[in-house]
This record gives sequence, structure tokens and C-alpha cells, in this order.
Amino acid sequence: MNLCGRAIFAFALAAVTTTAASAWPKPYAGQKLHTEIGVFRGFENGNRAGGLEIRTANGSSHIFATTLKTTWNRKAIDCWRSPTAETTPCAAWPKNIVDGKTSVRVTYWDTIHSSADGPGLPGPERVAKDVSPA
Repeated sequence: MNLCGRAIFAFALAAVTTTAASAWPKPYAGQKLHTEIGVFRGFENGNRAGGLEIRTANGSSHIFATTLKTTWNRKAIDCWRSPTAETTPCAAWPKNIVDGKTSVRVTYWDTIHSSADGPGLPGPERVAKDVSPA
């Protein structure tokens, strides 16, 4: 994803996921987890929440909300974005997850929002629990 694409991606995520993702730091008890496999396209993290994108084999782009509880290879990391040619890599970033190259498995749960959850929250959202090479 180029720098312009990252800026648009980050803006869209900030508008859609920041409040919602931080409101759901973990799945509810008994909530079903799902998986999606695709090529990793980028990760941005803001103030306690952010998002990641994958592109599936059929060419569809899928965006997932992330929280402080999202893990990478089942480990928590403290990175605010995935490394690119334009950025200095975060030391904690998993070396085996590379933008545009690595096929990853995203384990996620779906959120369901109601008007009681707060104003401006979007409809159902996918929240990533773990991201690991497929």
C-alpha cells in the first residue's frame, strides 16, 4: 500500500473503528470466532485502536478493527503501524509478516452495535483477535 493509500486507509479507520474497537477489547463469553485468510496489506494503530487490511484470493479487500488486545503470532506487540519502505520498522514487529507479501490468517469476532452503545457507532464490525502467517 503506498503512502497515499495508507493515509486514506488510516483516515477511514479513524472514522469508523477508533471508538468502536476500543469499546470491545475482547469477545463476549461464548462468542464465536471466525477466520479469514488473505495477503496482509497494512496495519495502522492510533489511540488504543486501529485496523488492518488483507486482500483475499478473489481480490476482495477486508478491513478489521484492532484493539490493544489484538495479538500477532499470539503475542502482544506495541507497534503503531506495519513497517514499509517509508518507515522505520518497530523492533517488536513480527519479521514473518510483510506488507503485500505474507499470507495471513486473521482470527476475529463480529461486533453488534445498538443505539445504547453510543452515537455514531457503525453496524456490525470485525474485530481482530490474532494475526498469524497462514
